[in-house]
Amino acid sequence: MLLTTHILIGGAIGQAVGNAPLGFALGAVSHFALDAIPHFDPGIWSDVTKESGENIWDKKIWAFVAVDLLATLGLLIVLLPQSLSLPFIAGALGGASVDLIDNVPFWQRKIHQTRIGKQIGKFHNSLHFVKKEILRKNAMALLVVQVVIIGLIFWLIEL
Repeated sequence: MLLTTHILIGGAIGQAVGNAPLGFALGAVSHFALDAIPHFDPGIWSDVTKESGENIWDKKIWAFVAVDLLATLGLLIVLLPQSLSLPFIAGALGGASVDLIDNVPFWQRKIHQTRIGKQIGKFHNSLHFVKKEILRKNAMALLVVQVVIIGLIFWLIEL
């Protein structure tokens, strides 16, 4: 999933429960649930990893992540300024935390050298739909699915 999806859904969950620590935890759990759905993200174009299994982000992926984060910030500032409560922010951080821990090349190797980091990475990767050729062919439809999921969550909790 895009960081936008993880952040907005985690934030919406945090807002719905109204408790920052619980929002963070449920945001992190939602990350795993969302990643189990076949989805669009920059990883569908990347077949490049080091022998250790670490991600290698080329300029295209760095640019994509930057646009994704800027889009999220824009949505939060323009559309949801009233929702930026502590529970929302905690849920949003929980929603993004798995990718921040497991996928960022700057510290991924060090984290994967720890027992818990290795377990998180293994579990996180096991949830992803791995047939990249199917994801690539259906990228736009999968992006629409994420927009629909975000819309449904926000409609259900009436943010």
